[in-house]
Amino acid sequence: MSLVLTKGKSLNLSKHSRSLNKVRVCLGWKFNTGKKYDLDATAFGLFYVDEKPQVVSEDWVVYYNQDTSPNGAIIHSGDDRCGGDGNSANEIITVTLDKIHFKITEISFVVTIDEALKLGQTFGDVKCFIQLVDDETNEEICRYELDEEFSNEISVQFGSLYKENNEWYFKAIGAGSRKTLADYCVAYGASVA
Repeated sequence: MSLVLTKGKSLNLSKHSRSLNKVRVCLGWKFNTGKKYDLDATAFGLFYVDEKPQVVSEDWVVYYNQDTSPNGAIIHSGDDRCGGDGNSANEIITVTLDKIHFKITEISFVVTIDEALKLGQTFGDVKCFIQLVDDETNEEICRYELDEEFSNEISVQFGSLYKENNEWYFKAIGAGSRKTLADYCVAYGASVA
């Protein structure tokens, strides 16, 4: 049975299913206006140095220009430039948990609007959700609908998979910002994008 998460809430995936190893992180959106937006989903494989998140290496930034991490642990479905109906996924990031680099304790999922500053676009005109699906059973594990009004934000950290005491959790975050994809890369110690 699927769980609807609210902002800040977490789900212990290991307790949900002991056999769960491969999850699809599905990100979907629709536009509230007639304007075309190009939204981009990115996964960052992170570890912490002095409580500051850093990518293990640039190979662990998975997005439209680098769609696979080492060993195929994280795979991006490809760039969707059209948007959707707000109910089905536009971009999917598949994560195989037992292939994740041993240093990685968090995988952060961020969606940015391409050329948002140039085009004057924000998440105020976008309805979004993130959904976790068990890749083996095709069952939805949990869903988080972003219901905040991001009238000034050009990016949103949707959520994170994180590891604690050798168990994987998913946390609904929903943190909007004015950061571009390049800004996130710099903040996490990568130079890609």
